[in-house]
Amino acid sequence: MEPQVNSSQAAVLDTNRTSREIFDDFMATSDAAIQATGALEGWRFTDEAPWSPVHEQPILAETCGEGDNTTGPWHFEHVLLGEPAENPEADRDQMRRYLESQGMEITAQFQPEPHEPAHAPWTVSGKSPDGVKIKYSSNHLGRGFIVTSECSSHPSMQEVVSPTTP
Repeated sequence: MEPQVNSSQAAVLDTNRTSREIFDDFMATSDAAIQATGALEGWRFTDEAPWSPVHEQPILAETCGEGDNTTGPWHFEHVLLGEPAENPEADRDQMRRYLESQGMEITAQFQPEPHEPAHAPWTVSGKSPDGVKIKYSSNHLGRGFIVTSECSSHPSMQEVVSPTTP
């Protein structure tokens, strides 16, 4: 199905895919980004639950942008935290190359200014043509992702979804 722009929000792309389709791609995208760091162990959710691409906890979608809670569109989003990289700048640059290799447009890139504390993050953000977003930060304290799925107004997005959802 060809992505469409939601008429109530010209800036929000609405793919109208089912929650299960988006969930599967969302988890695969998150896992592939983790694999791209080269650090395969120690990733966790903000509630300290360990990362797994078959995470059993159901996810409830959130509205995209200023979408309407009853009509959407909605997306999935989670934060993943990992152990620090030896070289946060090189780590961020590696993630940038990965995002570009996946066809993502780099929407932001930041590095600490000389006057900022040593724990200030090196950050890169990317967005795919269908609206998937990845924001990656790395510093000497840790690294993290904010992964956001594409937006969809499909009615199934109003329900919780998990690996066992049909």
